[in-house]
Amino acid sequence: MKVVNLNPIQWVNYNVTPKKLKLSNTGYTVMLSATWREEEPYLYGGPFVSSYVFSQLHFHWGKTDMDGSEHHVDGGSMPMELHAVHYKSDYGTQIAALRQHDGVTILVYLFQIYFRNIAEFRTLCDEHKMPILTNRQPLQDRDNRNVFHVCPSGSRYATLLPISRDSDDKYIRDINK
Repeated sequence: MKVVNLNPIQWVNYNVTPKKLKLSNTGYTVMLSATWREEEPYLYGGPFVSSYVFSQLHFHWGKTDMDGSEHHVDGGSMPMELHAVHYKSDYGTQIAALRQHDGVTILVYLFQIYFRNIAEFRTLCDEHKMPILTNRQPLQDRDNRNVFHVCPSGSRYATLLPISRDSDDKYIRDINK
């Protein structure tokens, strides 16, 4: 085995609040995409010779807490998997990049379930410790899907993307506020 020393991956503009977030129910997964006021987030360095622009992220999960990920570690599945999709900036768009062998890179995050009592998540459950699902909709068939935007004013949601600190913005709010 040959050891290769790589420079760290550089994450650029991932701390910038998006102009608009779009959460889509594709009938197969839930996808989060965004539009940006200025330059889109991108990464470079590490194993990447060029820069790769963030396109979207989506999730894979299963019917039980024991399976759901597309990828396996040591022969076992994880409950959920997140794909952060990026396209090579040299190709201009993800559609053009998809035609190239090096056009798209996907960062994969595998999730495990831990049974810990986290105070910040208590506000997401009712007095019976059941999740509050007032605005939840099940995944729909592709022919009968709804697309909606996640911009709840005054709501207490967590997000994987940067959180707006502007009181006038109507983006996803920090769960600790």
